[in-house]
Amino acid sequence: AYTSYHQVKRDFQNDQAYNHYAAALEMTSLSLFMGSGVRREPHPYYDECINVYLNLCKAPLYAMRATLVHCECLVSRGYYLSAASWFIKMTNDEADLNSGLLLEQGAHCYVRMHPPSLRQCVFPLV
Repeated sequence: AYTSYHQVKRDFQNDQAYNHYAAALEMTSLSLFMGSGVRREPHPYYDECINVYLNLCKAPLYAMRATLVHCECLVSRGYYLSAASWFIKMTNDEADLNSGLLLEQGAHCYVRMHPPSLRQCVFPLV
């Protein structure tokens, strides 16, 4: 699936179909994550995907979905610090409930780290 999504991703980028391009980036990274037996961080396609959703497509709901999936991939591989930074990065002043939930999830990631980072955990919870 990775090779198909990677090819389609380039086609959408050349056609400047940014919604489809971001979705293809998301699926490319997800297929790379699910297909790799090696324990490594998910591909940086997710970073680009979230930025395209936010900046070019102006679709914060899709960016939120991509962030949640990306962070779940990071947490499942044990990259708690990266997941916490993405959770906190996606907070904004416009959506208080979403921001509160994201900050809470970021704090939980700080607690799960080895060793737990309690100082960083408390700040998002306040």
